[in-house]
Amino acid sequence: MSVRRLTADDWALFRDIRLRALREAPTAFGSTYEREVAFAEEDWRVRSRGAAVATAPDGDTVAVGGTYDEGDHLHVVAVWTDPAARGRGHATAILHVLLDDASAAGRIVVLDVNVANPEVIAVYERFGFERTGVTSPLRPGSTETTQTMRLR
Repeated sequence: MSVRRLTADDWALFRDIRLRALREAPTAFGSTYEREVAFAEEDWRVRSRGAAVATAPDGDTVAVGGTYDEGDHLHVVAVWTDPAARGRGHATAILHVLLDDASAAGRIVVLDVNVANPEVIAVYERFGFERTGVTSPLRPGSTETTQTMRLR
């Protein structure tokens, strides 16, 4: 497995795996496939900055994750692994790439996760995230709830 950070020039790769993720796990994200499929190239170029992908030995891109800066903290977003590649450490490897700089700089790191997904919550807890008790709707109009987790 290899993991690499993306640049704006990797926008098409990011778009493809992000749209796969939104189709496969619609209750995992605060956005929807229908919303993002309409994005223009420039939208994808901006969104691909701060992202990383994992590639399997056969060359398939199998996992993705990203971050964005919220001033006082770094927010982890869009972490997803293809179901056929789960359980092999791809999400953990992506988290290491995304968070190495933040940890070294002493930044606060947070993420939001669907409360109905205990397997993913367990992954984040093993990585060192803890539940904050803060909850919110997955997206406007959604009956799904997310909770915020913070890296210890």
